[in-house]
Amino acid sequence: MTKNVPVDRPGKRTHLGFMAPDLKRAFDVLGMDFGGYVETPDGELGLRPDQQIPILWKAVQELTTNVLELRKMLADLQGRD
Repeated sequence: MTKNVPVDRPGKRTHLGFMAPDLKRAFDVLGMDFGGYVETPDGELGLRPDQQIPILWKAVQELTTNVLELRKMLADLQGRD
């Protein structure tokens, strides 16, 4: 992954986000042609945030499910005392 280090620029806001090459590499590993990564005819790389929202939402759903399952397992273990 590319290290994204904020640079202090007086009078300029800092914007953080994903790096296009990192996202492309991740989807290449999965063998997916992801529409959220774009390359212009002149080779400039970019991202389409609207295409990332469903993926991030799915990850939140999966993590929520995992947390709920772990909480249940913990409650079951604590109930055995």
